[in-house]
Amino acid sequence: MSFRGDERAQAIQIGAVLLFAVLVIAFSLYQAFIVPTQNEQIEADHLQSVEGDMLDLRNGITTTPRSGDGRSIRVSLGTTYPARVIALNPPPPSGRLYTAGTDSGDVNVTLSNARALDDETRDYWDGTNRTRHSGGVVYAPDYNEFRDPPDLVYDNSVLSRRFADAELWASGQTLIEGRELTLVALDGTYDKRSGHTAAVDLEAISASQTDVAITNVTGENVTVQFASMRSASAWESLLLDEEQFTNQSGYVTSVTGTPIPAAAYELVTLELAQNETYDLRMAKVALGTGATDSETTYVTAVGPKNVSSNETFSAEVRDEFNNPVSGVTVEPQVERGDCDIPPKRTGEQGRVSYECGGPARVSLEIGALDSESATYRVGTFPEDTPPPSIDGPTSFDRSSSVRNFGATDVSQYVFESTVSDDSGSGLDHVSYRLLDDTGDIVTAGTDQLDGEESTDLSWYSPWFENGDLSGNLDDYEMVITVTDNAGGSTTGTIPVAGTLDEEANVAVTIDSTNSPVEEGETLAVDATVENTGDETQTQSIELDVAGLRDSESVTLDPGESQTITLEWQTASGDAGDYTANVSSADSFDTAEVTVSAPIAESVTYVSGSGGTVGGNGNSRITFDLNNGGDRAATITGLTVESVSDPPAGLYINNPGGETFAGGNGEYAARIDLGVDVDLDTNAEIQSGDTVSFELGQFRTGSGNGDRVGMKGKTVTLTLSFEDGSSREYTIDV
Repeated sequence: MSFRGDERAQAIQIGAVLLFAVLVIAFSLYQAFIVPTQNEQIEADHLQSVEGDMLDLRNGITTTPRSGDGRSIRVSLGTTYPARVIALNPPPPSGRLYTAGTDSGDVNVTLSNARALDDETRDYWDGTNRTRHSGGVVYAPDYNEFRDPPDLVYDNSVLSRRFADAELWASGQTLIEGRELTLVALDGTYDKRSGHTAAVDLEAISASQTDVAITNVTGENVTVQFASMRSASAWESLLLDEEQFTNQSGYVTSVTGTPIPAAAYELVTLELAQNETYDLRMAKVALGTGATDSETTYVTAVGPKNVSSNETFSAEVRDEFNNPVSGVTVEPQVERGDCDIPPKRTGEQGRVSYECGGPARVSLEIGALDSESATYRVGTFPEDTPPPSIDGPTSFDRSSSVRNFGATDVSQYVFESTVSDDSGSGLDHVSYRLLDDTGDIVTAGTDQLDGEESTDLSWYSPWFENGDLSGNLDDYEMVITVTDNAGGSTTGTIPVAGTLDEEANVAVTIDSTNSPVEEGETLAVDATVENTGDETQTQSIELDVAGLRDSESVTLDPGESQTITLEWQTASGDAGDYTANVSSADSFDTAEVTVSAPIAESVTYVSGSGGTVGGNGNSRITFDLNNGGDRAATITGLTVESVSDPPAGLYINNPGGETFAGGNGEYAARIDLGVDVDLDTNAEIQSGDTVSFELGQFRTGSGNGDRVGMKGKTVTLTLSFEDGSSREYTIDV
C-alpha cells in the first residue's frame, strides 16, 4: 500500500492552525475595539457623575457662608474598569482637582461706586473701589479612552464645562439676581491627583450674616468687576438667559471684558443701573490650606444713634465682607458731656452695648479712620444751645432746556445756600425736599456734613420732563432741614426765586414701623408730631409710600406733641423696598420699609441645572432651586404636571427610597401625573441659598414597573409653599 500523495494529516494541522488564527484575531479585535469602547463609556459615565460632585462643591461654596458651618464634599477623582478574564485593562483613570487663581493678585472681585444708605456704614462704603481676592476650582480628568473630555471649572458662583475649543455652562450664577449682589470669595490652596474619591473640606472664614443696602455715587454706575475663566460675551449670554438686563426684568446695563495679560482670565465688568438700591451680601470660604483670616475693617451703629439718657446704644464691628467680628476691643471716646464708660470687647455677634446718663456725645472707636468709629447723641443738651442756621445768600431756581433734538421740554431745580453750626457740636446732615404746588414730594435727598462748622450747599435735582411734572412748575418749593451733632435742627422753606422762610412749626419724627409686611397686610407707621412754634397749628400729616397712602389732621397748641399711626393697606403686586415719608407742611421724616412678595415668587429654577443623577437607567432627575427672597422658603407639596413625550402609564416611584428629596424634605410614595401630594417632611431653602432636589424614578407598568430614561425630557411641576403660594417650574433635563 502506498501513502505517497496522501495529505489528510496535513489538512488536520492546517485546520487547527486556521482555527487558532481565528481565535487570535477575535481576541485581538475584542482587545483593540470592544474593551476600549466599553472603557470609554465607563469614563463618560464617571464624567457625568463627577459633574454632579462638582455641582455639590459649587453649591457648598455658595451656601456654606450662609450657615457658617464647615462642610465636606466628596469628589470622585477617578474610576475603575471591570475585571476581565481574558482581556487587559489600562491603568485606572484618575483626575486632578486644584484651586486656580487663589494665589494670584490679579484674580479678584472689585466693587466700585457703591455707597451705603446707612450713615455710619457709608463711612466705609463711600464709593471707593473695594477689592477682594478670590479664585476658582478646576477638575481635570485624565482618561485613557475618552478623548478630549472637558475640564469642570467653578468660577464666580458658576460651574462650566471647558472643552479645548468650546465652553458650556453647567449651572446658573448667583452673583447678581435682581437687586441682590452676592460676592463669595474663595481662598486657600488645594491640589490633588488621584483615582479615588477626595473629601474636600470647606470652611466659612467670614460667614454671610449682614446685608448692606447700597446705591451708586452721583452720576456713576455701581460696577462689579471680576477675573473669570469665562469670557465677557459668555457672561453676557448667561445673564441674558437669566433675564438680568434692564430691558428684561433685571438691573444690568452692560457687560464688558478686558483680557488679563499672560493669564487665562478675562476681566469682566458688570455695570448696574443708577438710582437703584441693591442688597450687598459678601462672604469668604476657605478650601485647602493657606487661607487668610478676614480683616477687621469698620464699625457701624446698630439701632438708633440718638437715644435718651440711660437708654442702650450699640455698635457692630465688621470685617471686609460686612460680617460681624467678635473679640475686638471698642474704645469709647466722650467728645462732649459727661459719660463714664469703659472699653469692651465685641461678643459673638460682633456687638458692644453701652448706657450713659448723658447728655453726651459719644464715639465708639476701633481705630483712627472715620469708618472705624460710630457716633451717638445721648439725651438733650440744655435748651439754650442754639440750633444750626441757614445763612444767605440763599437761592432756589428752575432751569429750563430741551432735549431729543428739541422735542422735549425739561426742567431742573437748583438750590444753593450756606449752613452753619451754632452749638459747637458740628453739623451732622442736611435733608432736602422738592415739593410741587400741592405740597406733594417730587424728589428728596440727604447729604452728610461730617461735623463741619459751616459749609456751602449746592443741590441739583434730576432733569425732569415737564410732562411728568404736575401743576405750575414755578410754584414749586424747596424744604431744607439742617441738623447738628447736638440734636438741634432748623427747617427752612423757599419758593422758586423767593426768599427763605425759617418758620417751621410742626415737626414730624417717625418712631417705628411694622416693616416688613407681606402683600395684603397693612403697613403701619407710628410718628410723633410736635408744635415747635408759638401759635396753635392745625395741619394734615400725610403718609407717602410711592404715592399718598393715608393722612390725619392734627391740632396742636404750642409745645404740644401727639403720636399718630398712619397706614397703607398693601395689595398683590406691591412687593418691594420703599421709602415711607411722613410729612407736615413744615417738616418730614423718612424710614425704609419692605413689602414682601409671596414666597413662591422668590424661589426660582436655576437655568441649566436639570439633569439625571445616579444610575437607575437615567430615570431619576435632579434640578436646583434658588431662594432669592429675604426669608426661608418651606415647600409643603408638589404636583408633577406633565412630561414631554410621555410613554403610556407614566408615574414616579422609588421603591425603598425617596421619590422626591432635597432641602431636608422628602416624599417616599408613588406620584401620579397631575395628582397633588403633601410631602412627608417639608423641604426648606434658606434665604439666598441654592438647593438641589431629586425626583424619580420615572416608571411605567405594574408592580415596580420599568424605568424610563429622562435624558432630553422636559418635566413641568408645581411646588406649594407654607404661606399658601405656589409656582410652576419647567425642568429641561
